[in-house]
Formats: sequence, C-alpha cells, structure tokens
Amino acid sequence: MPDARRTPSTITIEIASSPADFAAGAELIAAYRKEFYEVLCLQNIDQELLELELRYSPPDSRFFLLKEAEKIVGCAILKRLSEEAVELKRMYLQAEARGRGYSKLLLQHCIQTARDLGFRRMLLDTEPVMATAIQLYERFGFQRCEPYYNSPLPNGLFYELVL
Repeated sequence: MPDARRTPSTITIEIASSPADFAAGAELIAAYRKEFYEVLCLQNIDQELLELELRYSPPDSRFFLLKEAEKIVGCAILKRLSEEAVELKRMYLQAEARGRGYSKLLLQHCIQTARDLGFRRMLLDTEPVMATAIQLYERFGFQRCEPYYNSPLPNGLFYELVL
C-alpha cells in the first residue's frame, strides 16, 4: 500500500512571474487571511493583497508557489530586509495539502534559495496560534530573537535562522 504522506513526483515550486501567478497567490493569501484573520488584520493584509506583484517580485523578493499536479496549493515569500537578511513571509498551504510534507519542502526551498542569494540570516514573525508552523521552524533550527520591526501584533514571536 502506498504511503499517503509520500510526496508525489508532480510537486513543483516556482517563482510567481505573471499576473496570473500573483492572482493565484492572492487567492492563497486570502485563504490564509480567512484562517488567521485576527492576526493578519493588524498587518494591513488587504492592502498587501492589492500590491502582491509590486511588493514581492525580483530582485528584492521571491513569491514561491507550490504546485501539486499543476494545482497551486501553497506559497511562501522571501523579502530582502538588508544585504545580509531576508524575511520569510506568508508561508501557507491549503488545508487539503497539509500533512504531506509540503511545508517541509517549501521551507527547505526557501532556505536554500536564501543561501544561494547570499543571505546570512532568515527572519520571520509568527503568532502562538500558529503552533504547527512554530514546531516546523524550530525543527529547522530557527531560534527566538528580538523583534526586527515594530510589530502591531501583541503576541508576536520572532525567529531567526543563521544561514
């Protein structure tokens, strides 16, 4: 019997490069907003959705789309903060894609891309309600750190990974 957690060979991770890609990414982030509204409403997520392509295109950002058999089921963003630091943002998988190891694949891809681009640190912020994500980050070696920006989130947690 096949392992249900095994990653299918039809998984790809691509950089959003067209208006259609960013529109598909916006749909994922809208689902993310719906699931974690109380957290994201403080971060002006509605304005961010209107400006995805402007904010998250190369050279300073990468908006990754994870596809399963050509269906986009996940996303993550890398955003340059400085010459040495990059931020991981909006890592999200649709509910039906969870539990298959895709978060691990997406995080590995983001970390390797950050290294390939010459960054020395990866930073992220999250909230205690995102316990599964926190466990993943900590398994990958992320450590709690001081806030790297003035967050509107009262319970915000900040993490850093030395690359």
